[in-house]
Amino acid sequence: MKEWYRTELKDILPQIIDRWCELVGTDIPTFEIMTIPQRWGSCNKGKKHIVFNLEPAKNSCQASPKSGLKNSSAKLFPKVTLLMAMYGATIGKLGILNVNAATNKACCAIFCNLIDVKFVFYYLLLNRTSIIEKCYGAGQPNISQSIVNYIDLFLPSALSEQTAIAEILSNVDSEIAELEAKRAKYKQVKQGMMQQLLTGKIRLLVSKLGLPIAMRQLMERTNQRHMLCLKVV
Repeated sequence: MKEWYRTELKDILPQIIDRWCELVGTDIPTFEIMTIPQRWGSCNKGKKHIVFNLEPAKNSCQASPKSGLKNSSAKLFPKVTLLMAMYGATIGKLGILNVNAATNKACCAIFCNLIDVKFVFYYLLLNRTSIIEKCYGAGQPNISQSIVNYIDLFLPSALSEQTAIAEILSNVDSEIAELEAKRAKYKQVKQGMMQQLLTGKIRLLVSKLGLPIAMRQLMERTNQRHMLCLKVV
């Protein structure tokens, strides 16, 4: 019976993992199912690997999300809640929930009433270094709740101006993400070209000038355009 549960989980979990990876903007290349002491499982953030505990699957028909939250230290927060990582390698990292989600004490939830949440996000992002400098702890620095409570927040009184500022910065972020995606794509193309050209899988015909024919033709076309420009002038 245990193997049946294991097989069923192997069929179901990839779809669930892919959906949540898309929502939070990450990837989980590997996972495994084991019987372990931890209530739900464990994870290795560095290797992006998750271990699921097989035992809770046996009681999934009787279990509910509420009972899962009740038996853990996690808290459920609504969509558009601003979160800040309180310690560890991601200390000071910020994010805005796109869905209702549960998180543990490693994250501080910030509710923005009558204030544009994206404006607060960018304001805290700008001041992230100074916030981290106030944290304490030798082994693992920690941002306490009191530090967050006493952050000075300077903002325009008009909500419309806050929203306009946040929208501009968000648009710039989108442009940067698009350019970074193009850069990553070109790097992959270059890597592929190096693999093909430097291993001899693709050979280039060389002209008498010692240049690849394609490059020579490009130079000729460039020179022709320059001559045309001179004639027009």
